[in-house]
Amino acid sequence: MEMQVVHYAKPDDLEGDPTGGNEIFASVIGVLFTSNKDEATELSNAAQAALENFYESLEESALLEAAGVDWQVPLSNLMAVLDLENKWTYIGSFTTPPCTTRVYW
Repeated sequence: MEMQVVHYAKPDDLEGDPTGGNEIFASVIGVLFTSNKDEATELSNAAQAALENFYESLEESALLEAAGVDWQVPLSNLMAVLDLENKWTYIGSFTTPPCTTRVYW
């Protein structure tokens, strides 16, 4: 399973067509999760708590969205337990239409 967190520039910072130049249009952090117990690493108590809190916040946000309330998913605790040494970076495109290019992954 993969979670993608997309970051855009503030609209006031963009001039003209942001995809037409050489500027980076957006940045994406893709977080890969595995459900295969043979591939999974042992989680610390802090990592397990961060994951449980994250999933609980997703459930809560779905209820808020259904009620028409603006919501935010807290990512700070989840990001704190990720292995940021094991990563790839590249410039590509979004994975869904219109597949906008100049995206920093």
